[in-house]
Amino acid sequence: MKGLDAARTAQLKIEDFEDKSLLIVDDDDPLRNRLSRAMEKKGFKVNEAKSVKEGLNIAKTNTFDSLFSCCITDDLYLWDNKSGELNSINYNYKKRQRRQDNLKQYIENGSFYLFTPDALRKHNNRFGSKIGVVEMEFWKMFEIDTLEDFRICELFMKEFLS
Repeated sequence: MKGLDAARTAQLKIEDFEDKSLLIVDDDDPLRNRLSRAMEKKGFKVNEAKSVKEGLNIAKTNTFDSLFSCCITDDLYLWDNKSGELNSINYNYKKRQRRQDNLKQYIENGSFYLFTPDALRKHNNRFGSKIGVVEMEFWKMFEIDTLEDFRICELFMKEFLS
């Protein structure tokens, strides 16, 4: 896309882009939401980040070497199926407590990751040894990869953005 003049840029279509994903970062909820909806209608897969500024502020004022955006849940119970036998992963199903008594669980929502170059070099990973989180609203965690995902997200958008 390098070297495009203004006239050509105004004529670009989604087909002109190899990567259809788009990150919209803005602290102004109404503006970001309207822009996201408009770009989704054009066919882009839009991710929003409301709190990058907050994340950068946390990174500057704390001793974290890595941060990620997340959503909070208290009722995510995971199971695996090894050799045809179901096993609970993140809790003891024999001692399951009331959902209201659970500790917060953090779900990476993929909106952003911040990390120091030193943490990346030292750990060969985007997460270092002093990890922090920036919480976002739960309904913003969904990604659209299938038609079913789109339908689910459409319902959320109608509810939260109307």
